[in-house]
Amino acid sequence: MLGDWYGTFVTAATAGKKFRDVRSLATHPASTTHRQMSPEERLHSGVSEDTVRLCVGIEHIDDLKDDLNQALAAV
Repeated sequence: MLGDWYGTFVTAATAGKKFRDVRSLATHPASTTHRQMSPEERLHSGVSEDTVRLCVGIEHIDDLKDDLNQALAAV
């Protein structure tokens, strides 16, 4: 389920490793920022396999809402 939602959203938002950007960014912490932790350590820090980090940029709010609604409707 996460893969479907995440894959759909990142086609609309920018996916990458830069957190200092003005564009929206969706990341999967378990496979990026927290990948070196054990599953137990990730859960202790509040990161599960289903966690998606969404950093909202300066796009128009209607565009962001449309992108998120489209991605969530696909799963």
